[in-house]
Amino acid sequence: SWEDALKQNAKAFIGIDDGVMLPHAVDDRCTCMGGFWTGCIDHGCTAWVAQMMYDYASFSGDAAFLRDRAYPFMVKTMRVYEAMLERTGDAFVLPVGVSPEYRGASMNAWGANPSFQLACIHRLIENLQSASAALSEPPAPIWREIADGLPRACLIGDEPHDQIGLWQGTPLEESHRHHSHLAGICPFDIIDLEDETWRGIANRSLGRW
Repeated sequence: SWEDALKQNAKAFIGIDDGVMLPHAVDDRCTCMGGFWTGCIDHGCTAWVAQMMYDYASFSGDAAFLRDRAYPFMVKTMRVYEAMLERTGDAFVLPVGVSPEYRGASMNAWGANPSFQLACIHRLIENLQSASAALSEPPAPIWREIADGLPRACLIGDEPHDQIGLWQGTPLEESHRHHSHLAGICPFDIIDLEDETWRGIANRSLGRW
């Protein structure tokens, strides 16, 4: 019942007609509450709902829900990220994004390649690829290009001391109730902790948190 509002949000935010966007604090009619500007541009909420829809279809085996509800929603969610990303050659960057509630609604509460949003994008792409195969739908080529050209997290510092940061140039500066910059580890599980390189990065990042 919120789909028209979600489409209007995507149109207002990024100028596309085939996307959906869910702010991170809405009432029961999908009206954004509180004037929290970072929540208005936090597309991660849409991606997280898309994951829950996919998980429901996957665990329940409800192929009709996947085909009729989840997959179209996932595609429209990804369309907003596709429009938000900038491309240089084979590389992609998310030039503006936030990490939930970090720095509140301050004017510096944003940066390029926020790790939370990168994790959302990669989880969404992996789910889209799996859903496409299950539905015998051709995946959009741009999904693979983004998966290959977009970092899985924003790393701060040089090897062998690098760790996951909030966004470019910003490490975790203080204890925070959200571990959103670590979402690639949990809940989105797009960082392979069996990989020797990522294991060290993850351990240092968890230690700092």
